[in-house]
Amino acid sequence: MEKNAPTHKVFWKVTKALKTEEYIPIPPPKKADKSFALDDAEIAECLAHSIESQCSHASPPYDIAHINYIEKKVHHKVTLELKEDLPPVSPSKVQTLLKSLNI
Repeated sequence: MEKNAPTHKVFWKVTKALKTEEYIPIPPPKKADKSFALDDAEIAECLAHSIESQCSHASPPYDIAHINYIEKKVHHKVTLELKEDLPPVSPSKVQTLLKSLNI
């Protein structure tokens, strides 16, 4: 915020967000010792620990049944026979289709 001049759009958007009734402040994350992380280094450490624990192989996936279902579907798609009778597609046709997509 210090880099933004008071006339900058971002400053006013943040000001408006803070003044609205719907704004709910996010509490600071808790460290391992259950105290709050208050400075940037502590918050970064909490985030890093959270990401590490979610991505480590030490803990099992949350929904093993769903993972098995997805793996079966992927395996089924991968093992399908290739269709050799498909008509060729020109690069211009692909380009036209891509431009028509609603992004």
